[in-house]
Amino acid sequence: MRIPGYDLNGAKAVLEHLQISRSTFRRMAKRETDPLPVGCVGAQMVASREELDAWALRQVRRKAQTEGCAPRERS
Repeated sequence: MRIPGYDLNGAKAVLEHLQISRSTFRRMAKRETDPLPVGCVGAQMVASREELDAWALRQVRRKAQTEGCAPRERS
């Protein structure tokens, strides 16, 4: 069943989209600061590709800032 506003259904679809392992997924979903943007409708996990991509970009930027080099903004 498709849920309006969400184009990924199920944990497998989210894992494949982000190209992360199940253990990384679990760790990122439980974080207090900026957890994975996923939800549940009944027993079905749902997510938006757009929200996941924005989340992944924030993770890259956060890591770059802590390591002293930030990625350039696109023009």
